[in-house]
Amino acid sequence: MIEGLDKVLEGRDQPGLTEVRALLQRLLDGHEAEGRLIEEQTLQPRASRVFRLRFVINGQTRQLIVKRLRPEIGRSSADRQASETGNRSAQRIGRETLAARGGHE
Repeated sequence: MIEGLDKVLEGRDQPGLTEVRALLQRLLDGHEAEGRLIEEQTLQPRASRVFRLRFVINGQTRQLIVKRLRPEIGRSSADRQASETGNRSAQRIGRETLAARGGHE
């Protein structure tokens, strides 16, 4: 169990929190992980769309950047990042989140 995961982005009026929290749980090693949220920081305060989340998971610090984007922008951003870095995880995560919200490919 990850302590504090159920409070991530609480009170920030962000859509899709249930889906984001479920995806974070999966990214952080699922229900077998032991840990806690240690920091939540707004990186883009004016628009409240980019956040840094830091966790201690199974004794190791892990950091994730969460961006809230319109679906069409999120898809193109994830596709661009995947082609530039060869890392398809952002692309996959964006598509999974969009699908969970009932979006279209």
